[in-house]
Order: sequence, then structure tokens, then C-alpha cells
Amino acid sequence: PRPLDIGRFNDRYFSYIASFGAFTRASYATSQSLKNTLGHFAYILSGIKEIASIRSKHLRVSKADGTVFEDDYIFGAISNSTSVAGLLTLDPGIVDMSDGLFEILLIRKPRTPLELSDCIRALTTQDYDTPMLTLSSSERVEIDAPADMDWTLDGEWAQGAAHCTVENLHHAVNVIIHSKD
Repeated sequence: PRPLDIGRFNDRYFSYIASFGAFTRASYATSQSLKNTLGHFAYILSGIKEIASIRSKHLRVSKADGTVFEDDYIFGAISNSTSVAGLLTLDPGIVDMSDGLFEILLIRKPRTPLELSDCIRALTTQDYDTPMLTLSSSERVEIDAPADMDWTLDGEWAQGAAHCTVENLHHAVNVIIHSKD
């Protein structure tokens, strides 16, 4: 058996990701028939339709160690995976599904064409060392956000709240991996 972490978002559980903002709606709003027909491309098409409606949300994100991030964000993910929706990839050297930590990725609202360019460059090159993005880790995150902000948990819609708590439940499940050898 291999112990793995899972997450708790307020009173709901997830194994992969809790996210908000740009393109997250596509994960639960894309029809199942379109997903069956087009696979991953269905999400991309749904996401393209959302581009004009991307709006930032003002959030205050507090980590367990007392670090606070506060700004206007267009996307955020609290994840336990190297891949976020197959679009963003995190270094496998920093992501471990059994280390008791989540990776936190926050993308600030670009205010100038240069900031937008910096965001796009960072995301396409997977070089997240830019002031436009925050990449950090924590076992617990407190989020103050607009109460009507929708979230996704593992691709399913989740209602937000003015205050959300996301906790890593260290080694909460055991998975048995069968080897062909």
C-alpha cells in the first residue's frame, strides 16, 4: 500500500485540485457528449468561449506559516498533482502526493500588455519565476474571497464562501499499486 494525501475544501473532499477563475468553469460546464466525442479538445473549445468573460477576483490567501498573498487574481489552484487540467505542468521535483503539502498557484490579473506577455511566457515555458505568478506550498490555506465565487473540486462545481479553508489530510488513503513484474 502507498499512502496518499487528499484535500478538504470546507466540508467537501478532493484528491487532485481545488481551483477558481479562468477556464475552471469549462471542467464542469462542458457537456459529457462533447467530452466523449472530442476528449481533451472539448475543454479547450469551452475555455476559448470563456476568454471574453474572464474577470479577476480580489482574494486574501493565508498559508499555515503565516505568509499572506493578497491581490486581484484571474486563476488559482490548490493542487496535489504535476498537471493542472492538462494545461499547466508543475515540476515533479516539487510535487509529491504524499508529502502533506499542496502546491498553490495564483495568477495575478495582468494590468498591462507587458504583464500579459509575462504571464503567457511563464505559462508556456513553465518558468514560473515571475511577479505575475505565485507558486508556493502549504498544508493548510485560508482564503477570503467573494462569497459568490465558484470553485471546482476535481473538475466538479463547488460553491464558494466568503471564507474557505483548504487542508491537506496527510496519508488519508492507501492505494495498492499492482506491478506487472
